[in-house]
Amino acid sequence: IAADPDYARPYANFALITVYQVYSQYLPEESLARAVELAEAAIARDDGEAWGHWALGAAYLKLGSHEQAIAEYERALEINPNDADVLAESAWPFAYVGRADEGIENARRAIRLNPRYPDWYRWALGVAAYDAQRYEEAVTALENRKNPNLKSNLYLAAAYAQLGRGNEAQATVQKILSDNPESSIELWGKAQPYQDKAALNHYIEGLRKAGLPENPPLALPDHPPTSP
Repeated sequence: IAADPDYARPYANFALITVYQVYSQYLPEESLARAVELAEAAIARDDGEAWGHWALGAAYLKLGSHEQAIAEYERALEINPNDADVLAESAWPFAYVGRADEGIENARRAIRLNPRYPDWYRWALGVAAYDAQRYEEAVTALENRKNPNLKSNLYLAAAYAQLGRGNEAQATVQKILSDNPESSIELWGKAQPYQDKAALNHYIEGLRKAGLPENPPLALPDHPPTSP
């Protein structure tokens, strides 16, 4: 940005990084205002830069402005329908607003377009497949991730549970708790920005069936209590 203040893409990238850091809880929710500002700066410099609209859509999604988010993703795909990253990323918001089948198709198309697609494309496909209640497809996508993370494992555990594969669901939950002991339905169940309450409940139902604890464990004191 310092080298070329009129170049749109760095503003879009900065906005996306900010949104992802909020999702990962490295930054507070208040940082989304900065993400919107950066995305709008990208669009102001070049309305034909698809990533500016992608970044603005991602920020709106986390803010709960679902209609605005979808409009920005659709605008990004209108500008560049062959941008595999935007296609894959759009699988999430489409799923969250009840258009999971479209999300699946976008993720599949992204995989076809990018022969060296990054691992997160499968994550996006798996989430959309879970929300479409296509559990076998969700498991296939999520099992084949090279670098599974906490949130993709949550969907994998839920998909296993919905298929009645209890042992695999429980093993995945144990992996989640081993890596992130504070994980619980209270912490992660409502972290995904679903527009439809039924879709959110479907996700939480899968986590509950898989055996994810309802609440995080109680914090232990740093020192044992002393006798009075």
